[in-house]
Amino acid sequence: MPVTRQSTQKQCYTYQDKLASTEAFEHMRTIDTFGCTAEIKTAVALLSVDLDDKLCAYRLGQGPLPGQTLPPQLESYLGLRVIEGLATRKSVVAFKKGRKPNIVEVQNLSLVDPSLLEDAANHGFMEAFRLQEKKGVNIRGEVNNVFTAFTENNAQLDHLVRVDWSSNLIFNRVGQLLPVAIQFDYIMARMHDGCYDLEKAAAVLSKDPRVKFLPGERSYSRDDVDSPIKRIPSYNATSGQTQYIPFLFSPTAEDSIRMWDQMVSYRTQYPSTTNFQAIWDLDLLGLRKAGAARYDGFHDSKPCETHRDCDD
Repeated sequence: MPVTRQSTQKQCYTYQDKLASTEAFEHMRTIDTFGCTAEIKTAVALLSVDLDDKLCAYRLGQGPLPGQTLPPQLESYLGLRVIEGLATRKSVVAFKKGRKPNIVEVQNLSLVDPSLLEDAANHGFMEAFRLQEKKGVNIRGEVNNVFTAFTENNAQLDHLVRVDWSSNLIFNRVGQLLPVAIQFDYIMARMHDGCYDLEKAAAVLSKDPRVKFLPGERSYSRDDVDSPIKRIPSYNATSGQTQYIPFLFSPTAEDSIRMWDQMVSYRTQYPSTTNFQAIWDLDLLGLRKAGAARYDGFHDSKPCETHRDCDD
């Protein structure tokens, strides 16, 4: 069943109503490139809108005052430039007061199309970005022209996220893990008949709206196409591990927060690598409660008491 994200905000704010008036002032700009350094006096037009008590979106127009010259290799910098970005309110204030030569961008947050978050929740991390690319959004799923997006195109704070490409996870701006669908297989997830009574597991999973069964890794004529239980390819099958259940698990927002708290509690260098263990320990799928698990712990190699007689 597709997951539809519920906004954590009680209402959609119209940031156009919060738009500050344009501020015009002079500013010294330092240019350091091509082995040359120069300072020029610029006229600045700055528009900003507060997004919360720390963040703001801004549009900065900046061009040199007349009568100034630069070395030939820097003459391209004499033109007018207009940029939009996301910054802390503190950084914008420091720039206006001349304490900082530039507005320091917030680097760890991206404004994304809300459809990316729904795609990630329903299809998984990489598939979400592939779908975004098909829709014409840039490969990183980011929305350009942040200021315009908030003041004219109804962007909302929920659309500001931190995309962690190293772990294939997405966090909201305050660090909470957002729902990203997870694919279960017979390797990392250990969703095979050596770890589970697959008949019991299939019965539980088939009733879970967060679960979508997937086709097997390879097509076998002996596989029951209507059964979620598939054969493990012969090159990976071992004694006692010949079948598995491939499926996509779409955790809810609450599931995701609980998962991340559990993953962090293991105190490993890379918490994202413990997602399947966290799901097991929290029994988010209800497989242990239903008696489908053959082991007491995710990494155990000896069967639990319930399945002692089934040890292969």
